[in-house]
Amino acid sequence: MHNIELFRQLVTAQDDQITTTSRKIAELFGKRHSNVLRAIDNLDQDREFTKLNFEFSYEINDLANGKPERVCSMTKDGMCFIAMGFTGKRAAEFKIAYINAFNWMADMLRQRADIDFMMGDFSRRESASIGNGSFHGRGLAQRKQEKYALASEYQAIEQKLQMVIELVQQKGDE
Repeated sequence: MHNIELFRQLVTAQDDQITTTSRKIAELFGKRHSNVLRAIDNLDQDREFTKLNFEFSYEINDLANGKPERVCSMTKDGMCFIAMGFTGKRAAEFKIAYINAFNWMADMLRQRADIDFMMGDFSRRESASIGNGSFHGRGLAQRKQEKYALASEYQAIEQKLQMVIELVQQKGDE
């Protein structure tokens, strides 16, 4: 399963926060839901972390003849805390997918930072060229020469930015 699809199945957006449930964790890792709940109950962490990242509720379970079943909704941090403690093949696949997704996003941010730097440098030189061109006649002649070179450079920066955007979109479609 592709990394992005794995995370799409696992998480949902709820109240401007990305969350998942103990039921989804159990399904993904091939564990019994009761075992996931027990793992959450047995976590050794401070109260503040628990309060911020785990919220228990009850849902009606059709498989249990309508009997309410305890379920835990958790944030990304809560999910990572619990999932990183799991072992086995599915847990290893999840951990690798999580690491790969994190590294990929870091690469995208670095590429974006490089492009932002190039765009800032370009803007500074473009402004100076425009300023010199309007200041005197010789500057106007120089501006005409610089204008074409700067336009080509701008197109190259835009192409790099577009490549990063396409990579992000392609990765999201995987």
